[in-house]
Amino acid sequence: MPIPRRVRSGCLLARAVPLLMCAALATGSLHAQQSEPNELLMPVAMPPLPAGMAAPTNAALIYARAMRLISPQTLEAMAEKDPKAEQPTERAIEAIAAYGSSLAIARRGSRLENCDWGIEYQQGPGTLLDHLGSMRGLARALDNEAAILSKSDPDAAIENVVSMLAMGDHVTQDRILISSLVGAAVTSVTVKRINTMMDDGLIKRHHAKRLLQELQRVRDTNLFRLREAMAYERWTASQWLRAIGTGPEAGRRIAETLGSLDADGGDAVLDALALMDEEQLAPLFDDTARSYDDMIAAMDSSDPVAELERINEGIERGDYGVIALRFSSSLTRAYSSAKRVSGEIDLAIKRLQAVK
Repeated sequence: MPIPRRVRSGCLLARAVPLLMCAALATGSLHAQQSEPNELLMPVAMPPLPAGMAAPTNAALIYARAMRLISPQTLEAMAEKDPKAEQPTERAIEAIAAYGSSLAIARRGSRLENCDWGIEYQQGPGTLLDHLGSMRGLARALDNEAAILSKSDPDAAIENVVSMLAMGDHVTQDRILISSLVGAAVTSVTVKRINTMMDDGLIKRHHAKRLLQELQRVRDTNLFRLREAMAYERWTASQWLRAIGTGPEAGRRIAETLGSLDADGGDAVLDALALMDEEQLAPLFDDTARSYDDMIAAMDSSDPVAELERINEGIERGDYGVIALRFSSSLTRAYSSAKRVSGEIDLAIKRLQAVK
């Protein structure tokens, strides 16, 4: 009696599966798939997508997906550290175990080059940057996960470190002052993790080579894109405000705008501005632009911090006009933070270069 085709196929499959399993074990492919349970199984060579479809190129869209899957409360738990031991708390460990797949999404986003949050720059001082807190939280959660993985799977921990460096760089692509500060802070946390892993002897030569490349890429952004961020601050403080201060109620509109940025509300300066017309306001906008030009130029001076302090004192004296007094950002703290973290990067690079 002939054996039905379906039965013959089943027999062949039964004989083939053990052989395939052995081959997978021999090549390590089965182990590789099991070692990263939160990562999607992907083809080594991706076949072309159908017409009209393309892989994402904007990291912000991928990060946003991870954020949607993690509540703010859970993200806070994932980023929690024991302040005494600088280690993830039990609450953080449990949250990371439960939401590891969402962190895997964030890692995938970090592998993309560009990050565009669709910031509405034209909103001037009212521009929303609602992604910054979540980005910082994701980076801290990845840092905690790296701490957990360090002893058992250093390679996976390094993946998190690389992702954190990319996230810090992605944040600075906003080219806004507060974003540059957040990017520097994320990078500082990452460098600290690298140093801890080096102290524990967990970073090998192949890790060091990769980290050197990533750290140098961050270093090349020139102080976390601080100069570009100040260019936007200048545009907002002079050109955007100038465009607001038009018409018969130019002064009132400027006073209301500046007043909305100050928790203390109105004062004599704003009352005086409210009475001004376009012609009277024009030189104040010019002086405000000059304050930013001087701050940006100070970054190239022989002693940037001292020069920035001098300019900041001039702003507070009113040397650059009342709009600069109420609006101009102090670059001193931002520059000092960016320089400090850049120094941390340089020291980490020297240590990594010595790894054998």
